[in-house]
Amino acid sequence: MDEIATHARVSKTTLYKRYPSKAALFAAVISIQTERSGLEFDTAAFAGSSIDEMLIKIGTKFVDLVCQPDSLRLELVYHSEGALIPEVAAAFKRSGPQQVVDIVERFFRYAVSKDLLTLADPHFAALQFLVALKGDPFGLASHRKQTTSKDKVLHIKRVVQLFLDGVRPRQ
Repeated sequence: MDEIATHARVSKTTLYKRYPSKAALFAAVISIQTERSGLEFDTAAFAGSSIDEMLIKIGTKFVDLVCQPDSLRLELVYHSEGALIPEVAAAFKRSGPQQVVDIVERFFRYAVSKDLLTLADPHFAALQFLVALKGDPFGLASHRKQTTSKDKVLHIKRVVQLFLDGVRPRQ
C-alpha cells in the first residue's frame, strides 16, 4: 500500500479512505479490468447475429481479457497471495471470475428464452464455456506469446462449436 500511495502521489491515509484494505483495492482493480474488457453488454447488441456469432464475440472478448498482461499479473497475485490473504482471494473471485460468469450466465438465460440454446443450468454452462475458452491447465493466456491471432480465433471457434454441439436445441 505504501508503494501504491507513492506511485499515485497520494497519502496513505487518502488511499485507505478510498480503499480500506488491500482486498478492496485489489477488487477495484479487477473490476475495472473486467469493465474495460467490453464483456458487459446489452443483448440488443446481438440483434441479427446467429448464436454462433454471438458466442464467438463473447469468447473473443473473454480471451482478449484473460490474455492481457495486467490480467495475467492479477491472476498471479491471486495464486500467490490467495492462501495467505483469504480476503484477496475472495475479492479476486467476486470482482473477476464471478463477475464474468454472471455476465455469460445472463446471456445464456437470454439465449434459452429465445430458444437458441437448451440448458438445464445456465450458470454451470457459463462456467464450463469460460473454462474451455481459457484453455488447458496451463491456460491459453500463459501461452499468449507463442499463440498467433489466427490460432486464437481458431481456438475460440472450436470451443464455440464444441459447446453448441452439446446445447443447441435438437430439431
